[in-house]
Formats: sequence, structure tokens, C-alpha cells
Amino acid sequence: MKVALLAGKFPLLSETFVLNQAAGLLACDVEVDIYAGRPPADTIIHEGDISAHLYQAINYWPNRLEEIPSIVLRLIKLLLSKRGRIIFSRMTTTRIGNAPITKLERLVMGTFCHYLRSYDAILAHFGPLGMIAEELRRIGALNGPLITVFHGYDLSGLLQEKGKDLYDQFLQKLDLALPVSEFWRQRLIELGADESRTIVHHTGIDCERFVFQARYPGTNGLIQMIAVARLVEKKGLEYAIRAFAKVFTKHPGARLCIVGDGPLRSKLEGIRSEAGLQDSVQFLGWRTSSEVVELLANAHMLIAPSVTSADGDMEGIPVSIMEAMAQGLPVVATQHSGIPELVKDGESGLLVPERDVDSLAGAIDQMLSFPDRWESMGKSGRKYIEAHFNQSILNDRLVEIIRNLHMKK
Repeated sequence: MKVALLAGKFPLLSETFVLNQAAGLLACDVEVDIYAGRPPADTIIHEGDISAHLYQAINYWPNRLEEIPSIVLRLIKLLLSKRGRIIFSRMTTTRIGNAPITKLERLVMGTFCHYLRSYDAILAHFGPLGMIAEELRRIGALNGPLITVFHGYDLSGLLQEKGKDLYDQFLQKLDLALPVSEFWRQRLIELGADESRTIVHHTGIDCERFVFQARYPGTNGLIQMIAVARLVEKKGLEYAIRAFAKVFTKHPGARLCIVGDGPLRSKLEGIRSEAGLQDSVQFLGWRTSSEVVELLANAHMLIAPSVTSADGDMEGIPVSIMEAMAQGLPVVATQHSGIPELVKDGESGLLVPERDVDSLAGAIDQMLSFPDRWESMGKSGRKYIEAHFNQSILNDRLVEIIRNLHMKK
């Protein structure tokens, strides 16, 4: 089985779900070609976390001057071929979404696709990449049934920016939509997706990589809370710090560690300073996935107070919550997007309304005041992850989905 996987920038710390899926398909003996852009140097995943086999599958869209000679050679080779001339003749300068893509840009992208070869499936992550994949398929640069994974931003903030009609034509051409939650499946159907071709397929994690450990208060009286997120509005970390400030006097042994970086770091550090929490709230910046695993192993609970941002951006189902639950951490989170499909309120964690500092502080206080609940919550969370967000099971299911779709075509 051969699959073309289209991603934005790859690999990214903030999008480990794409990396996990690509690695999982390879583990299922699926031949994978990855087409993506290079990630920024400060957010790339540590090379030790990626197998050599996976690196060999990556084809980067050209974005460096030193690549120009190889691009020119590819273009010449393509234009000299009969198939290449057909591809060029099919090109137009219409728009993908609201962004114009020229013939030359399409031709360059086409040279990085195996245009003389068909795939059992073209798997695109995020709606805009699915639209680009459909255009490449239309001109003959890619061949095969098209599957698009919708994550959250592509059905929330992007639609607020571009308009709710962005996917009108695309959804009619799409062979299969794979939203990551039931919440986003319903949104796709509202937008006009065929219900029979819209299936929830969770992103998952490698459960064997995360060792379950029951959580108990430390003998030194310290309790470590942790948040793992990009420092952007939708992660809601402003509310986490403000809520933490409300309970700190009652729980002076509590600490909050924030792992990640982003444009709001200075603002968040300012909120910390205003609350006098410089010694209790720590910003660690980006860490490799292996380092995050270790940090989770030494924490007592995760806080994930996601919100709908001013530009409409929303979560899918955060992988950081999955990883924490797999290691036995109870969770304090919000009733946001697909999070309630992962965290069961009162069973594996506590859920509160978005942007409600008082409710968030109350949940944190409750969690800190009753540590005897941590073990049962941790066990419940681990069990749920193994049953519903186990990467191995999900990848087997994805292979079956691809196989069935290919047979129908």
C-alpha cells in the first residue's frame, strides 16, 4: 500500500500528531511519501525522536536558494515528458481558498510529487492542504483517493477569516473527511460534507512510550502542576496563571510549570510578575518530546484551560492531554471543542467553562485539596486512552479505512 501524506511544516513540536501518524503507517508496512515544508529551527522535533526511515520519506517543498538548480532540472524533466505537458495544460491561476497559486508554483509543487505514480490514498492534514492536494490531483501531479484530516483551526479560525463557504466546492470533491472529534464532524456536516463520507478518526499516541504512574503528593509538600502548550491565546494560559494565583495562598506548596513558547510569552510573564508568582510559576520554553515525557513523569497533574480565541481559533483534541493521561496525571481542563470527548468530568479530571477564572481556580483547589482522588482519576484516564486514543489501534484502523476506500474507487 502506498500513501502520499501532505503536511504544513514537518516535523513540528506543536503537531506531533502528524509525526505519530506517519511513523505509525510506516510501522504498518505502508509505503509513505511525505510532502511538507521545513519547520522553523526553534520548533523542530529533536532528531533522536525520528527514525531514519521516516526522514527518508520526507520531500520538502522548495524554499531555499540552494535548491533552485535541482528545481530547474526537475522542471525541465517534467516539461519534456508527455505527462508533464498534460499537467501544465491543466493548470489555471484560480485560487486555492483565497490565496492565488500561479502555474509556476503548481508546477514546482508537482515536481515534488511522484507524478508518474498513483497512490492508494492521498492523506492531507488540515483543510487547506487538502485543497492543495485536490488541485494537484486535478492537474495529474497526484493520483489516488483524497482523504483530509480536519483538526480544529481549519474549521474555526480559518473559516472566520476566509468565510464559511471556503470548503463548499472542495467538500463535494473530497473522497473522505476525517475530523479528529465528533464536535468537528458535526461542524463539517453543517458545512455541507456528506455524512456517509465523514468519519471521526482520533489522533493518538504510542501508549507504550508513556509509563503509567499513580500520583501522590510529594513528601516535601510540593505539588507540581504542568501545562504543555504553545503560548497562544487559544491555550488559555492567562487564565491558568490567574486561577493559580487565587489558590496559591491556600496551597503554598503548589508549583506551575509551563512548557512551550510563543508570541504571548512576555504577556504571560507579566501576569506572573503582577501576581508575585515568579518563584512558583516557571516558563521552560520548548522541550523535545522525550524531555516532555520526563517532565510529565515528575508532575502531579496537568492543566489545559483551552479557549476559543478572538479570531475564532479552536482546538482539536490536544495531544498533550493524551500524553498526560497516559502517564496517570489527573487533568483540569475546559469544556472546549473535543476535550470533553477525552477528559470525563469527575472521572479522569475536572472540566470548567472557558475563560472562567473562578471556576478554574475552584477546580484546581478541589484537585489540590483531595489528592486521594488522583490515583483513581489517573487509572481511569489511562484506561480511556488505551481504548480510544491508542496510536497502534488507530493506525490499524486507518490502514483499513484506506484499503476500503481504495477498493471502492
